[in-house]
Amino acid sequence: MVHLKKTIAAWAYEAGVKQVVDVSGIAASFPNRTSAIGTKSYEAEQAIYNLPNRGAFVALRPGRFMSNVLVFERIHEDAIVDKADPNAREGWVSTNDVGAIAAVILSEDIEKHGDSVYELISDVVTPTQRAEIFSRVLGRPIKYKKITTLEKYDMLMQHVFNHSIVFSLCTSYASFDHRTPTVTDGIQILLRREPETFEKFITDNKHLL
Repeated sequence: MVHLKKTIAAWAYEAGVKQVVDVSGIAASFPNRTSAIGTKSYEAEQAIYNLPNRGAFVALRPGRFMSNVLVFERIHEDAIVDKADPNAREGWVSTNDVGAIAAVILSEDIEKHGDSVYELISDVVTPTQRAEIFSRVLGRPIKYKKITTLEKYDMLMQHVFNHSIVFSLCTSYASFDHRTPTVTDGIQILLRREPETFEKFITDNKHLL
């Protein structure tokens, strides 16, 4: 990922592109080398940032994508399955918000955003609240099933992820507490509207569930 992003950005700048917007990840904000995802995301950002004679570089750091529930975090046997405590607060970001923010940045004056970094969380919900939202939207009871870390690891490995990525997604951190997510109110400034809620995203994508 690091080499690929650096190469694409270098080609773009060499071709005369004045601004690059990179979709990185919230884990790039974590302490250095605490997760494989965060390390790769941060190294990719730095590789672009340190390019000689580059233009502007804006990094977007989204949290957990709401679209994950349409792919590898789908409802299974009328249940959503995860390792988190039922009432644990979790940060989610709408891919619609991410795309809209990228479009806004690319359409505005380059100097306005410069080399900004934007962390993006659209909504904060617990697993219990997620189950309640699915139940309302789908019109049938959806429960939350808590599983072990190992069970989640084995489940995600079935989707052909590699060990380092899945390990980062499944495990807790000893050096810091990331379980205090907050909606990033900067989204309201960038989009001039409230961020999309988890329930709105699920309602709009009901036909895909």
